Amino acid sequence: MSNKEIVEGIDEIKSEIKSEIKSEIKSEADTDKQSENATDNETDNKAETNESKIVKISAFTKFVNIYEKTDTFSRLDYVLFALCALFCFFSFAHADIMYTGNRSWIMYNGFFKFYDNVSAWSGDYGANYFPSTFIVYAIWNLPLKLLGVNGPSALLDFRYGMTLWYKLLPVAAFVASCVLIYKIGILIGLKEKRAKLAMYAFMTMPVCFFSQFVFSQCDIFTVFFMLLGIYYFYRNEKYDMLRFAAFTGISITFKYFTAVILFVFILLRHKKVVEIIKYSVVGALPIGIEYLIFRNSVGFQKSVLGFGVLNYANDMNLSTGVASLSYMKVACVVVVLAAYFIKPKDKKDEIAWSLYLSCGAIVALFGFSRWHPQWLIVAAPIWVLSAIINRNFEKFMWVDLGLMFVLHFYCVYVFIGHMGEGVAMHMIWNKVFNVIDMWYHAAYVTPMISTNTTLSFFTAILIILFIFKHPKYTLEDFSEPEDKRSHMHVMRLRLIATFIMVTIPTFFALYVNTKQANTNLIVGTNYANIEMTEGKYVSQQLPTLEGTLSSISFRVNSLEADTDAILHMTITDEAGGLVYYYDFTYDELKTVASPKNEECGGGRYKHFFETPLEIQGTRNFTLNFYVTGNESDYDYTLSVGQNKSAPCHVIVDGVCTDDALDVSYINVYKTFKEAHDAYIKKISY
Repeated sequence: MSNKEIVEGIDEIKSEIKSEIKSEIKSEADTDKQSENATDNETDNKAETNESKIVKISAFTKFVNIYEKTDTFSRLDYVLFALCALFCFFSFAHADIMYTGNRSWIMYNGFFKFYDNVSAWSGDYGANYFPSTFIVYAIWNLPLKLLGVNGPSALLDFRYGMTLWYKLLPVAAFVASCVLIYKIGILIGLKEKRAKLAMYAFMTMPVCFFSQFVFSQCDIFTVFFMLLGIYYFYRNEKYDMLRFAAFTGISITFKYFTAVILFVFILLRHKKVVEIIKYSVVGALPIGIEYLIFRNSVGFQKSVLGFGVLNYANDMNLSTGVASLSYMKVACVVVVLAAYFIKPKDKKDEIAWSLYLSCGAIVALFGFSRWHPQWLIVAAPIWVLSAIINRNFEKFMWVDLGLMFVLHFYCVYVFIGHMGEGVAMHMIWNKVFNVIDMWYHAAYVTPMISTNTTLSFFTAILIILFIFKHPKYTLEDFSEPEDKRSHMHVMRLRLIATFIMVTIPTFFALYVNTKQANTNLIVGTNYANIEMTEGKYVSQQLPTLEGTLSSISFRVNSLEADTDAILHMTITDEAGGLVYYYDFTYDELKTVASPKNEECGGGRYKHFFETPLEIQGTRNFTLNFYVTGNESDYDYTLSVGQNKSAPCHVIVDGVCTDDALDVSYINVYKTFKEAHDAYIKKISY
């Protein structure tokens, strides 16, 4: 209903009420001759009561008018988004985009030897993507090279201006993806205003905004080519099916997820085996060609084919005693084969089923496997397009907001150090705060909710976003929703809430890190104690490691003290990103069991890594200790110094590396003086 119609309707109600009031007053005057005791005051009260009804209706009219105006998508919404996006663009970037951009310069030294050359240059096997990503960046960096800009001197050569240049390419792909969302909306029957609304819903989707403007990764390349393929699929003119298969195939070379989308769309439209094979081959050609070119490269084999993330597909499985059943693989096959058995009645039905089954693919890919938060941008366009044609559009926008909260509480603890302050370390704010090392993370200002609970909620929400996207819930007419509303208040709230939840904990953590002491352990033969009071941060660089890090251990000693303090241990890589963390209570340290690994001898050692940590190539790590929440007179202390008989140990590939660490003991004492006296009298090496 338009604004004009609402106002006209309310005016009619006003006129009717006024007529009834006049009629009632006249009737009372004619028939109430026997009630001459009725005073003028009573008549006035009746008139005032009825007049108040008119005032309330008038106030309601103004409220409706205001709501109608604010519920309309306007240019100010672009301004709001631009302000949030620009702030994040200059503030945040995960180190991966710098690694990717820096490595791409090596492609100028020889295309066919790229992976071997980049491994020799960087000293690792970290070029984990298929060539497409590096080719795109090599093209993007070409103007800089022609202008005489020097490439990076080393993998860790992070320059602020260069980082912004690297970030600009994914942003351009993001803008192009927004345009494609709009064009697809028009193509499937949305009115222009509604298509723009779909585009804005994509822009403000929390997982989309976070992945693009906070994590600043390259996953948007996958989204762009996937959307380009979907556009041609829905247009369905001559050769468009081939274009769909080709562009979706290109998207697979950036991230593998869209392979499931490719087969869902092919099998939904084509039932003949010959047609299915033809389009499947076209879709497989891009990644097949790249594989054939580099298959003999050792760097390619170790970096791409040996990438540990590929094992995520098997992280959630059911052991049968003979073999393991992968939930993700089973779910993917179910969704793809379901498409083969479904025969859409018409174009509208095909659109509904293709988006519905794609939501099922999202459940399979991210609901039943391990993932990284930035990957979820692949799901964003599917969720938006399937919601915009659904009669429950507003509800899905609220569910998106709920999903953002669940993801935040899960990711700040699982990806600690990466969700906030970690992505700000290499950008402009590090120049302001001058943070060298991070010990205090955004996770510590976020309420702790069990990661098991939040992950369960996450998968449950994905399933809900699948079930209620069923074609029976789609609109009869895609062009307009039944309530004719835009629900802009929800989308604005999603954007603002995402921005706040990222920025406030991040800047608080950066501020705290500038205020705390950083005491580096010194390699030497003299022993000393370091008082681990709250706020003390102790770090030590580990030796250069390569292989499988199966254990880190140190000796533990304690007196009969007691404390509620938590001793935190983290391991970070050279980029400041967290690799491993563990939080100790006093009781846990006091009851350390015998070592699980006997390679380093006996003693009461505390060991880490129930699951060995696979090190990709040669990398440098830093071991960090700090304490939070301790009582005023209870401290942890670190006994520091080299000694051959009782060092800390690093076990790599089952081999003990003596003297790898200088932290010989972690002690729990009532006071620092008591710790020092005990150290002198009781600790013998």
